[in-house]
Formats: sequence, C-alpha cells, structure tokens
Amino acid sequence: MRRTLILFAAAVVLVSGALLASSLAYLRGQAIASGERLTASFAQVIEEQTSRTVQTVDQQLQLAANRLTQLEAAGGLNEASARTVLREQLKDLPFLRAMWVLDAQGRIAFDSDTGNIGVDLSQRAYVQAYRTRPDTGFQLGAPILSRSTGTWLIPATRPLRRSDGSIERLIVAAIEPPYFDSLWRGLEVGDGGSVTLFRKDGTLMMRSPFDPASMGKTFGDAPMFRLWMKGASNGSLQQASVVDGRPRLYAYRALSVQPELAVVAGQSLDLVLAPWRWLATVAIAAWAAACVAVIVMGVFLDRAWAASRRAEREASETALRLSLATDAATIGVWDWDTRQATQWYATPTYFTMMGDPPLTDFGTRNEWLERLHPQDKQAVVERIAAVLAGSDVPYHYEARLRHADGSYRWVSVTGQVLDRDEQGKPTRMMGVRIDITERKQTEDALRVSEARYRELFYSNPQPMWVFDDETLAFLAVNTAAVVHYGYSEAEFLAMTIADMRPSEDRAALLKRAARPVEGLHSAGLHTHLRRDGSRILVEITSHSLDFGGRPARLVLSRDVTEMKRAQQALEDLNHQLEARVEARSRELERTMAQLLHAEKLAALGSLVTGMAHELNTPIGNVLVVASTLRADVTHCGERLLAGTARRSEVAAWTTRLGEASELIEREAARAAKLIADFKLVAAGPENAKRQDFALLGLVERALQHLPALDAGGPHRVQIEVPSNIRLDSFPDALEQVLVNLLGNALLHAFSATRPGTVRVVAEQDGDQVVLRIEDDGCGMAEDVLRHVFDPFYTTRLGQGGSGLGLYIVYNLVTGLLGGSIKAESSPGHGTHFEMRLPRTGGPQPVGSD
Repeated sequence: MRRTLILFAAAVVLVSGALLASSLAYLRGQAIASGERLTASFAQVIEEQTSRTVQTVDQQLQLAANRLTQLEAAGGLNEASARTVLREQLKDLPFLRAMWVLDAQGRIAFDSDTGNIGVDLSQRAYVQAYRTRPDTGFQLGAPILSRSTGTWLIPATRPLRRSDGSIERLIVAAIEPPYFDSLWRGLEVGDGGSVTLFRKDGTLMMRSPFDPASMGKTFGDAPMFRLWMKGASNGSLQQASVVDGRPRLYAYRALSVQPELAVVAGQSLDLVLAPWRWLATVAIAAWAAACVAVIVMGVFLDRAWAASRRAEREASETALRLSLATDAATIGVWDWDTRQATQWYATPTYFTMMGDPPLTDFGTRNEWLERLHPQDKQAVVERIAAVLAGSDVPYHYEARLRHADGSYRWVSVTGQVLDRDEQGKPTRMMGVRIDITERKQTEDALRVSEARYRELFYSNPQPMWVFDDETLAFLAVNTAAVVHYGYSEAEFLAMTIADMRPSEDRAALLKRAARPVEGLHSAGLHTHLRRDGSRILVEITSHSLDFGGRPARLVLSRDVTEMKRAQQALEDLNHQLEARVEARSRELERTMAQLLHAEKLAALGSLVTGMAHELNTPIGNVLVVASTLRADVTHCGERLLAGTARRSEVAAWTTRLGEASELIEREAARAAKLIADFKLVAAGPENAKRQDFALLGLVERALQHLPALDAGGPHRVQIEVPSNIRLDSFPDALEQVLVNLLGNALLHAFSATRPGTVRVVAEQDGDQVVLRIEDDGCGMAEDVLRHVFDPFYTTRLGQGGSGLGLYIVYNLVTGLLGGSIKAESSPGHGTHFEMRLPRTGGPQPVGSD
C-alpha cells in the first residue's frame, strides 16, 4: 500500500508538473504573441505619423522652392526676401528649427537665420550624397550637431534642378528630434519601451526616450537590418536593445514615403511578461502546495490506513478532489445543492483566487452575492433566479467580484444543472469559476487602442474616409474631409464615392471597383468634386480592412491641386528659359557664321598672296628668258643676214636657245601644276572611274611619281601591303592621295642633311582596309596638327607649299572614296596618317563612264 501511495503521489506530482509546465509555456507564447501584435500596431501608427511628418516637411520644402523660384523670376530674390519666405514656411511648423538654401558649391546662399550666409557646408554628408548620387531627390540626412546652437538636428534636403537636370541649389530644413520624442511619447508604449527611427544602413536618426549619445551612430549589424536588407519592409523580433541592452519585443516598419527609413517600436519584455510571471508564480505556488498536500496526505493515509476504512474512503475522496483541483489549475470548481442554501462545495482555488484561504465553513450563497460589484449584482441575481425557476437559460455570467484586498476582479461563472425535481426546477448544479481579469484588461486595452485609432482617424489633418468595397457607400468620414469637401457628415454618409467623381470618370471608377485590391494601394491622381462644384486634383492612397463585418477600404486623400499648379508654373518658366536659350543659341550661331566667313576671307587672302608669289616666280622667269631670247634672236638674225656671223657664235646662240627653251618649259610646267591643284580642290579628279584593282600595284605606281624615293636616294620606303588586298573603288583618286601624303612627308618631315624612312602599311579589317602612311621625321606641333586638314593652311607658303595638298587628301578620302582619315604626330616622333577605306568605294561620280 505504501508503495502504491508513493507511486501515486509521484505520478500526481510529475503529471501535474508536466501539465503545468506545458500550460505555462503555452501561456507565455500567447503573452509574447499578444505583445508582438500590440507592438506591431504601435509601429504601424508611428510609421503613419512619421510618414505624414516627413511628407509635410517635403511639401514645405517644395513650397519654399516654388516661392524662391517665383521671386527669382520676378527679379526680387535677395537675402532679405529669401529670409522672409523661409521664415513663413517655418511659422506653422514648430518642429522645424531653420531652413537654408545652398548654392552648387555647398555654401549657404539664403538662410532663415542671420549670420550664416557664405558658410561652407559642402563637406556635410547630406551635401556629399548629391555629389555621389546626383539623381537623389528628397532625403533625410543623418543627424548632425548644430554649429550655432549645439543641439542635434535632422537635415531634410530637396534639390533644385536646372533645365538640364543638374543641381543648381539645395534647400534644407532642420528638423528638431525632440519633436518626434514628444510625438511618440503620446502613444504609451509602456515603461521601458522605446521608439527609434533608423536609416537602412543602420544609422540611428532619432530615439524616444531621447539619447544624445546614440544620435547618428550606426548599428548595421543588428538582426533587424539583415531582415530589412532581405526585402522585409516590416517585421517583428525579440532581442536586447543595441542602445541600452534591455530585452524588448520589437516591431519595425519602413516608411511608406521614405523606404530607406524605418520606425522601430519596442515594448519591454519584462512588461509584456509581467502578468504571465505573476500567473506562473501563483500557479507554481499552488502546484507546490498541492504537491506538498499530496505528499502529506499520502503520509497521513499510510498511517491511518490500518485505523479505519472510513478514513481511507475520506482520504480517497480528498485525493480525487485534490487531483481535480490540480488539473484545473486556477479554475475553481463548485457543487451546489439548491435545496439548501448552505449545502454546497467548492475547491480551494475557488477561494484562493479571490484572496481567501480555503474554508471548511463555506457560508451561504448570499454572502458571495454581497461581494458582487453594485453595477453587476442585479443582472447576476436575475440570471440565478431565472435558472432556479426552471427557465431554459444557460447558467452563465461575467461579473466583478470583490477581492480580499478590496479590489474587484472579473470572474466568469458557468454552471450546469445535474438534477431537477418534479416541477423541473434544478436541485443540484455544478460549475466552474474562472478569473478573467487579464482578459478584461486586454479587452479594455483594445478598446482604448481602438479609441486612439478612431481619434487618429478623425483628427488627421488630411481628408480620410471609409467606404464599402461592394456598394461604394461612405461608411465613415473624418473632420478634415467635411471641411475640405464642404459636405456635412450626414451628406457624406448618404453618398457613394462615385458621387464625388465627374461624370466622365465614373465608368472607369466602377470598372476598377469591380476588381478590389487587397492591402495597401496607391490609386494615383484623380479629380474630385467639392460641394460647391469646384474640381480639385487629389492623390489617393487606400488600404483594405474589415469594417463592421463588411469588406471596406480606408482612404487618405491629399489635395495636390496647388502643387500641380506650381509645377505647371515651373514648367512654363522652364519653357520660357528654353526659348531664351534657343534665341541666344541662334544669335551665337549667326555670330559664329560671321566669324567663320571672316576667317575664310582671311585665309583666301593669304592664299591669293602666296599663289601670286608662287605664280609670279615661274611666269617672271619665263618673261625674263623670253625677252633675253628675243634680243639674242634679233642680234643673231642681223649677223646672219649680213653674213658676218662666225661658226662659234652660231653654236653659242644655239646652246643658249636650248637652255632658254628648257627653262621656259620647266617654269611653265610649274605654273601649270599650281593651277591643276586649284582645279583638283574645286572639282576633284577628272573622269574618276570605279574599277577593281590591287592595292599593292597602286602603291608601287604612286611611288614612281616621287623620284626622291627611288633606290639610291637619301630616303627609304618600306611597303608592307599584302598582295591579296583588292578594292572596288577609284584608283586615280587613291593614287592622288598617296602621292600627296608621300610628297608631304618628303617636303616637311625630313631635313636636307637627315635621311628618313616612310612606311606604307595596309591590312584588311572586315569590309574595310586600313592604310597607314608613317614617317620617322621631325613631326608636328599640336597647333599645326590641329589645322593639318584645313584648306589654304601651310607652314611653307612661298616656299613650294600651297596649303592644298592635305586638304585635297581629306576631301578625296571622306568624299569620293567614302572613308575616314586621321593624323597623329608630336615633335621629334614623326607623323602617322591612318585611313579606313571601304573595299567598295563611294557612289559613281556624276559625269563618269
């Protein structure tokens, strides 16, 4: 028997302990889950508040930028007028400390404060961000310590761009972090809670409670940022704070208007688990007491077993009741004989949950009724009376019962009729009583939270409403909507959202409404009608929700009419500026054309002077020789006619006549060459014909026109042209190009005392042939190289150079031959010409066969 009792007691302790441990583990998980949901709700509300604040700051920056642009366009922008505009923007926004405008170099151009104009802020991180990422729009920078006040500020920046997209100025607003502290403290996240604004790289922008030491620090290694970087814009986690080390339940949400920022709401884990810990303490104490009672009872039964069977039955009954009480944990079980007011039984927990010790004298039911809260007593008495009268109503009520410490605790009492008499009235009932104080407190907290959300809805400065997803009827509107649209609340609730749309937009609205969207949805810009018939342009954002058991949507309407007008005005101003730029460009083009014409006239004058000098020399030589020859012919003729001429005189006259003829022929050919060059510049090679030819043969034929490159001469030529390269082009034009380039090298590259080498290199590149003429001569300076293909440009005017050779080359290569040419040179390193010619030349010239 003793062994049986020991085993029984051990089994009771182990089983009840296991059940208690599992129950406490489950309840702890429920407590944490409830805390996570509440924390997520806090995070959502805080994110909405913070997003609206950021939007407000951005709107003020845009308004200030538009006002400054208008002042600048009107010619009234100066330090005083800019300061007035900036201070007007700060007037209604107490959380903005100051506003200033930076020029393109990062210096303060305008400021709402005084004494800062010209201060260089180019090294600030928020300025550097636009230099590394010029396409950045509105941004919130990392917190900075003010140079003037020594307080922390959060810079909000928006760029002002030129028509080409480059940044002309930056307009900056300084947000005071304590504003967020006061805003977030109103949400009551509880003792030990915190609210933090982080940037995606882990930079702490603001924290409530305010902690100056952590402002601007980076905590990018925290687990939250790993989740965020993986794309989770919101979530929950449990960890120790990276700032103060306290364990908390955290929920974070990225800002809808600035996804690079996120708010993190944290509830103290100790606060969340406090009710559970109290419950666990009470439950463990009760379990320990029950275990002790079981052990004591077992010892007592062991000693009393031999004394009396009756004592054994009572011990067994007590053990059974104790087992029921242990299984029920904190649930009080009662058994009531309704025929006698004092004949009822209850487990010890029934008493201990109300702070009373387990009683052997249970007292009367009336004694318990007297402990009911006055506001609940009447309903409970009526319900008990109805059940006892035999009515078919459930024996159940929830009421407040006075605790032994004087406070009231909520209890839920549920009973069941076990026996009835002949009249159907209950004679015995059994049930349970459960402490539901924590549940009621949670419900109260939810009601408070709902009231807070309702207040946020009705006090929101932006128009908001809720409409039925199926009927499109308005279900609720806030005060801002009533004020902004002009309809009364009653008129709103009698309308549908289609009534606010122009007739031409309603069909599209009904079509979209037939395909409802879940979650957050940005519907873009729409036209709405006010009560007075005026039209406004609004930006609509909505979110699906359940409203009174019906599918509905919560809508936020932002009036952007004035902003769009400002944008249109800005676009009109841009168009005007573009028109002015275009007019100035046309004027500049006319001026450039005049300058070019003047330059051409100057070059032509230089050419005429040089060509006159070049032609004057051979023609003058011809005239001198001709006049001398005429005198000799007259003198010789007279001597011959007189018969006095000697044979030696006739031989001398014949020699001089041959020399004169040769000189006349040479000088006339020189003049003809100059005239031919002029004709080639104006009209190109005559009778140019396209034909298939081998490039190597053409190069060798061109060298025959240059005796200075013959074998035995001072200069050498290296030909590196594959024999299989053939072109279908204009050989005469290409031969002229080669002759001019090689002749140019002989004339300009080498001195009389220094021999040189010219390389002719060709290679095939797809459908093109690359042909290079390279020399190792003196090279050209950069200013000469820049004009090498210009017409009438020569460094040896009057010394055999006309300034047309390379111009002819350029025209033939890029025109008739359909290719390209470039020159590379530097003093002392020779000159390289590279041509890229199509294997099939340009079009057949007009007039050719």
